[in-house]
Amino acid sequence: DTLCPGGPRLGADGFADARRFSEMLDKPYGKFGAGVENFTIYAMMGNHDWRVSREATMAQMRYFQQHPNFTMPGLFYSAKPKGLENEVEIFVIDTEMLLAGTTVYKNRLDDEGREVRTGEMESWKPFVKPANAAERGMVRWLEDALSKSTARWKLVFGHHALWSGGGSKFEKAHSLRALLMPALCKYADAYMAGDDHMIEAYTDDCSAIPGAKAKPLPLLVSGAGSKYRPLHPQFMAHQNAANPGMRNLWSRGSVWGFMHIGMKNDILTAEIFSTPEDMSGRPVSEQTFSFERRSQ
Repeated sequence: DTLCPGGPRLGADGFADARRFSEMLDKPYGKFGAGVENFTIYAMMGNHDWRVSREATMAQMRYFQQHPNFTMPGLFYSAKPKGLENEVEIFVIDTEMLLAGTTVYKNRLDDEGREVRTGEMESWKPFVKPANAAERGMVRWLEDALSKSTARWKLVFGHHALWSGGGSKFEKAHSLRALLMPALCKYADAYMAGDDHMIEAYTDDCSAIPGAKAKPLPLLVSGAGSKYRPLHPQFMAHQNAANPGMRNLWSRGSVWGFMHIGMKNDILTAEIFSTPEDMSGRPVSEQTFSFERRSQ
Protein backbone atom coordinates (compact mmCIF):
# COMPACT_ATOMS: atom_id res chain seq x y z
CA ASP A 1 0.00 0.00 0.00
CA THR A 2 1.48 3.32 -1.00
CA LEU A 3 -0.58 5.33 1.52
CA CYS A 4 -0.96 2.82 4.36
CA PRO A 5 -2.88 2.85 6.62
CA GLY A 6 -5.53 5.39 5.65
CA GLY A 7 -5.24 5.70 1.89
CA PRO A 8 -6.36 8.74 -0.12
CA ARG A 9 -9.42 10.43 1.39
CA LEU A 10 -10.23 13.47 -0.80
CA GLY A 11 -9.96 15.68 2.28
CA ALA A 12 -12.63 13.76 4.23
CA ASP A 13 -10.39 13.71 7.32
CA GLY A 14 -9.48 17.40 7.05
CA PHE A 15 -6.08 16.53 5.61
CA ALA A 16 -5.70 17.47 1.94
CA ASP A 17 -4.56 14.65 -0.29
CA ALA A 18 -2.11 17.01 -2.03
CA ARG A 19 -0.30 17.33 1.29
CA ARG A 20 -0.67 13.62 1.98
CA PHE A 21 0.83 12.73 -1.40
CA SER A 22 3.66 15.20 -0.89
CA GLU A 23 4.61 13.96 2.58
CA MET A 24 4.12 10.24 2.01
CA LEU A 25 5.19 9.87 -1.62
CA ASP A 26 7.14 12.82 -2.96
CA LYS A 27 9.37 13.53 0.04
CA PRO A 28 10.57 9.94 0.55
CA TYR A 29 10.58 8.91 -3.13
CA GLY A 30 10.87 12.13 -5.13
CA LYS A 31 14.66 11.92 -5.38
CA PHE A 32 14.87 8.14 -5.14
CA GLY A 33 16.99 6.86 -8.02
CA ALA A 34 18.44 10.28 -8.78
CA GLY A 35 21.12 10.02 -11.45
CA VAL A 36 19.97 6.58 -12.61
CA GLU A 37 18.91 6.64 -16.26
CA ASN A 38 15.31 5.54 -16.92
CA PHE A 39 14.61 5.03 -13.21
CA THR A 40 10.94 4.57 -12.32
CA ILE A 41 8.75 3.04 -9.61
CA TYR A 42 6.01 0.83 -11.04
CA ALA A 43 3.02 1.49 -8.79
CA MET A 44 -0.10 -0.48 -7.97
CA MET A 45 -3.00 -0.09 -5.56
CA GLY A 46 -3.30 -2.16 -2.39
CA ASN A 47 -6.16 -2.72 0.01
CA HIS A 48 -5.48 0.50 1.96
CA ASP A 49 -5.57 2.51 -1.26
CA TRP A 50 -9.19 1.42 -1.80
CA ARG A 51 -10.52 2.56 1.58
CA VAL A 52 -12.72 5.59 0.81
CA SER A 53 -14.06 5.78 -2.74
CA ARG A 54 -13.17 5.06 -6.34
CA GLU A 55 -12.74 8.82 -6.85
CA ALA A 56 -10.10 8.94 -4.11
CA THR A 57 -8.25 5.97 -5.58
CA MET A 58 -8.31 7.52 -9.04
CA ALA A 59 -6.94 10.77 -7.60
CA GLN A 60 -3.98 8.82 -6.26
CA MET A 61 -3.43 7.17 -9.64
CA ARG A 62 -3.49 10.57 -11.36
CA TYR A 63 -0.80 11.73 -8.91
CA PHE A 64 1.39 8.79 -9.97
CA GLN A 65 0.76 9.56 -13.62
CA GLN A 66 2.03 13.14 -13.34
CA HIS A 67 4.98 12.33 -11.05
CA PRO A 68 8.31 11.81 -12.90
CA ASN A 69 9.43 8.98 -10.62
CA PHE A 70 6.33 6.77 -10.88
CA THR A 71 4.74 4.72 -13.64
CA MET A 72 1.07 3.73 -13.37
CA PRO A 73 -0.90 4.01 -16.61
CA GLY A 74 -3.90 2.16 -15.16
CA LEU A 75 -5.16 -0.02 -12.33
CA PHE A 76 -3.64 -3.00 -14.15
CA TYR A 77 -1.11 -2.83 -16.97
CA SER A 78 2.01 -4.23 -18.55
CA ALA A 79 5.25 -2.34 -19.07
CA LYS A 80 8.65 -2.87 -20.63
CA PRO A 81 11.42 -0.99 -18.79
CA LYS A 82 13.28 1.40 -21.05
CA GLY A 83 16.49 -0.10 -22.35
CA LEU A 84 15.31 -3.61 -21.48
CA GLU A 85 12.38 -3.94 -23.89
CA ASN A 86 13.40 -7.38 -25.15
CA GLU A 87 14.56 -8.62 -21.77
CA VAL A 88 11.83 -7.84 -19.23
CA GLU A 89 8.10 -7.25 -19.25
CA ILE A 90 6.22 -6.69 -16.02
CA PHE A 91 2.52 -7.24 -15.50
CA VAL A 92 0.80 -5.35 -12.67
CA ILE A 93 -2.62 -6.49 -11.45
CA ASP A 94 -5.05 -5.10 -8.87
CA THR A 95 -5.60 -8.00 -6.50
CA GLU A 96 -7.88 -6.00 -4.19
CA MET A 97 -10.31 -5.55 -7.08
CA LEU A 98 -9.98 -9.23 -7.99
CA LEU A 99 -10.85 -10.23 -4.43
CA ALA A 100 -13.81 -7.84 -4.33
CA GLY A 101 -15.18 -9.53 -7.45
CA THR A 102 -14.91 -13.14 -6.31
CA THR A 103 -15.78 -15.41 -3.37
CA VAL A 104 -13.59 -15.01 -0.28
CA TYR A 105 -14.24 -16.72 3.05
CA LYS A 106 -13.28 -15.23 6.39
CA ASN A 107 -10.07 -16.52 7.97
CA ARG A 108 -10.58 -18.87 10.89
CA LEU A 109 -7.99 -21.03 12.66
CA ASP A 110 -8.55 -23.53 15.46
CA ASP A 111 -6.40 -23.54 18.58
CA GLU A 112 -3.76 -25.65 16.85
CA GLY A 113 -3.45 -23.41 13.80
CA ARG A 114 -5.56 -25.47 11.39
CA GLU A 115 -7.77 -23.74 8.85
CA VAL A 116 -11.50 -23.80 9.65
CA ARG A 117 -14.10 -23.02 6.99
CA THR A 118 -17.21 -21.64 8.75
CA GLY A 119 -19.05 -20.39 5.69
CA GLU A 120 -18.72 -16.73 6.72
CA MET A 121 -17.87 -14.49 3.79
CA GLU A 122 -15.71 -11.41 3.41
CA SER A 123 -17.33 -8.39 1.78
CA TRP A 124 -16.10 -5.30 -0.05
CA LYS A 125 -17.61 -1.90 -0.65
CA PRO A 126 -19.29 -1.67 -4.07
CA PHE A 127 -16.79 0.83 -5.47
CA VAL A 128 -13.92 -1.68 -5.13
CA LYS A 129 -15.61 -4.26 -7.33
CA PRO A 130 -14.89 -4.44 -11.08
CA ALA A 131 -16.91 -1.65 -12.74
CA ASN A 132 -16.56 -2.38 -16.45
CA ALA A 133 -15.82 -5.14 -18.94
CA ALA A 134 -12.06 -4.52 -18.88
CA GLU A 135 -11.89 -4.79 -15.09
CA ARG A 136 -14.08 -7.88 -15.09
CA GLY A 137 -11.73 -9.40 -17.66
CA MET A 138 -8.51 -8.70 -15.76
CA VAL A 139 -7.56 -12.36 -15.37
CA ARG A 140 -8.22 -13.06 -19.05
CA TRP A 141 -6.18 -9.97 -19.92
CA LEU A 142 -3.28 -11.24 -17.80
CA GLU A 143 -3.22 -14.69 -19.38
CA ASP A 144 -3.53 -13.28 -22.89
CA ALA A 145 -0.83 -10.63 -22.32
CA LEU A 146 1.55 -13.16 -20.78
CA SER A 147 1.00 -15.65 -23.59
CA LYS A 148 1.76 -13.02 -26.25
CA SER A 149 4.77 -11.47 -24.54
CA THR A 150 8.06 -11.82 -26.39
CA ALA A 151 10.17 -10.61 -23.46
CA ARG A 152 12.80 -12.93 -22.04
CA TRP A 153 11.51 -12.46 -18.49
CA LYS A 154 7.81 -12.19 -17.61
CA LEU A 155 7.28 -10.94 -14.05
CA VAL A 156 3.87 -10.48 -12.41
CA PHE A 157 3.28 -8.09 -9.52
CA GLY A 158 0.21 -8.05 -7.26
CA HIS A 159 -0.43 -6.62 -3.83
CA HIS A 160 -1.60 -9.82 -2.13
CA ALA A 161 0.56 -12.89 -1.59
CA LEU A 162 -0.47 -16.29 -2.96
CA TRP A 163 1.26 -18.10 -0.09
CA SER A 164 2.24 -16.58 3.24
CA GLY A 165 2.88 -17.67 6.81
CA GLY A 166 1.13 -15.10 8.99
CA GLY A 167 -2.07 -17.11 9.35
CA SER A 168 -4.37 -14.14 8.68
CA LYS A 169 -4.41 -13.94 4.86
CA PHE A 170 -4.86 -17.53 3.75
CA GLU A 171 -8.45 -17.30 2.52
CA LYS A 172 -7.58 -14.40 0.22
CA ALA A 173 -4.65 -16.49 -1.01
CA HIS A 174 -6.98 -19.44 -1.69
CA SER A 175 -9.24 -17.25 -3.81
CA LEU A 176 -6.40 -15.58 -5.70
CA ARG A 177 -4.65 -18.86 -6.46
CA ALA A 178 -7.87 -20.14 -8.02
CA LEU A 179 -7.96 -17.06 -10.27
CA LEU A 180 -4.30 -16.55 -11.09
CA MET A 181 -2.37 -19.80 -10.95
CA PRO A 182 -3.44 -21.05 -14.41
CA ALA A 183 -1.98 -17.96 -16.10
CA LEU A 184 1.07 -17.78 -13.84
CA CYS A 185 1.95 -21.46 -14.06
CA LYS A 186 1.67 -21.53 -17.85
CA TYR A 187 3.46 -18.30 -18.72
CA ALA A 188 5.08 -16.34 -15.85
CA ASP A 189 8.62 -16.52 -14.51
CA ALA A 190 7.74 -15.24 -11.02
CA TYR A 191 5.01 -13.59 -8.94
CA MET A 192 5.92 -10.89 -6.41
CA ALA A 193 3.71 -9.44 -3.68
CA GLY A 194 3.59 -7.58 -0.37
CA ASP A 195 0.54 -7.13 1.90
CA ASP A 196 1.51 -9.68 4.55
CA HIS A 197 4.12 -7.76 6.56
CA MET A 198 7.00 -10.22 6.46
CA ILE A 199 9.62 -11.50 4.01
CA GLU A 200 9.17 -14.92 2.47
CA ALA A 201 10.17 -17.08 -0.48
CA TYR A 202 8.03 -19.93 -1.82
CA THR A 203 7.79 -22.06 -4.92
CA ASP A 204 4.78 -23.89 -6.31
CA ASP A 205 5.34 -26.86 -8.62
CA CYS A 206 2.14 -26.03 -10.55
CA SER A 207 1.36 -29.77 -10.78
CA ALA A 208 -2.39 -29.07 -10.53
CA ILE A 209 -2.39 -26.80 -13.60
CA PRO A 210 -2.74 -28.41 -17.04
CA GLY A 211 -0.22 -27.02 -19.50
CA ALA A 212 2.03 -25.55 -16.79
CA LYS A 213 5.75 -25.09 -17.34
CA ALA A 214 7.89 -27.84 -15.84
CA LYS A 215 9.92 -25.61 -13.54
CA PRO A 216 8.54 -24.46 -10.15
CA LEU A 217 7.01 -20.98 -9.99
CA PRO A 218 8.76 -18.58 -7.55
CA LEU A 219 6.30 -16.72 -5.29
CA LEU A 220 8.06 -13.95 -3.37
CA VAL A 221 6.66 -11.86 -0.52
CA SER A 222 8.33 -8.57 0.43
CA GLY A 223 6.03 -6.79 2.85
CA ALA A 224 8.31 -5.89 5.74
CA GLY A 225 8.76 -2.23 4.91
CA SER A 226 6.05 -0.59 6.98
CA LYS A 227 4.69 -2.83 9.71
CA TYR A 228 5.63 -5.76 11.93
CA ARG A 229 3.67 -9.00 11.63
CA PRO A 230 4.78 -12.26 13.24
CA LEU A 231 4.77 -15.63 11.56
CA HIS A 232 2.33 -18.29 12.78
CA PRO A 233 4.48 -21.45 13.09
CA GLN A 234 1.57 -23.82 13.82
CA PHE A 235 -0.40 -22.56 10.85
CA MET A 236 2.70 -22.80 8.64
CA ALA A 237 3.32 -26.42 9.66
CA HIS A 238 -0.25 -27.41 8.75
CA GLN A 239 -0.14 -25.40 5.51
CA ASN A 240 3.12 -27.03 4.45
CA ALA A 241 1.82 -30.53 5.23
CA ALA A 242 -1.45 -30.00 3.37
CA ASN A 243 0.15 -28.60 0.21
CA PRO A 244 2.97 -30.84 -1.01
CA GLY A 245 3.28 -28.89 -4.27
CA MET A 246 4.19 -25.74 -2.35
CA ARG A 247 7.66 -25.34 -0.87
CA ASN A 248 8.42 -22.73 1.78
CA LEU A 249 12.06 -21.80 1.18
CA TRP A 250 12.46 -19.03 3.76
CA SER A 251 10.26 -16.96 6.06
CA ARG A 252 10.87 -14.27 8.61
CA GLY A 253 8.33 -12.13 10.41
CA SER A 254 8.50 -9.30 12.97
CA VAL A 255 11.26 -7.66 10.98
CA TRP A 256 12.01 -4.62 8.87
CA GLY A 257 13.46 -5.51 5.51
CA PHE A 258 13.20 -5.74 1.76
CA MET A 259 14.02 -7.98 -1.20
CA HIS A 260 16.23 -7.23 -4.19
CA ILE A 261 15.48 -9.05 -7.44
CA GLY A 262 17.89 -9.33 -10.35
CA MET A 263 18.04 -11.34 -13.59
CA LYS A 264 21.12 -12.45 -15.47
CA ASN A 265 21.10 -14.84 -18.42
CA ASP A 266 18.51 -17.48 -17.40
CA ILE A 267 18.71 -17.02 -13.63
CA LEU A 268 16.58 -14.83 -11.36
CA THR A 269 18.22 -14.02 -8.03
CA ALA A 270 16.25 -12.89 -4.98
CA GLU A 271 18.38 -11.48 -2.16
CA ILE A 272 16.63 -10.90 1.16
CA PHE A 273 17.76 -8.08 3.44
CA SER A 274 16.82 -7.15 6.97
CA THR A 275 17.43 -3.82 8.69
CA PRO A 276 18.65 -3.74 12.32
CA GLU A 277 16.60 -2.01 15.00
CA ASP A 278 19.52 0.32 15.83
CA MET A 279 18.08 2.87 13.36
CA SER A 280 21.29 2.76 11.31
CA GLY A 281 19.42 1.78 8.16
CA ARG A 282 22.21 -0.71 7.49
CA PRO A 283 21.05 -3.52 5.16
CA VAL A 284 21.95 -7.02 6.32
CA SER A 285 21.93 -9.76 3.70
CA GLU A 286 20.03 -12.70 5.17
CA GLN A 287 19.63 -15.16 2.31
CA THR A 288 19.85 -15.45 -1.47
CA PHE A 289 17.84 -17.73 -3.73
CA SER A 290 18.26 -18.43 -7.43
CA PHE A 291 15.54 -19.59 -9.82
CA GLU A 292 15.73 -20.73 -13.43
CA ARG A 293 13.75 -18.88 -16.05
CA ARG A 294 10.53 -20.80 -16.67
CA SER A 295 9.45 -19.26 -19.98
CA GLN A 296 12.40 -20.41 -22.07
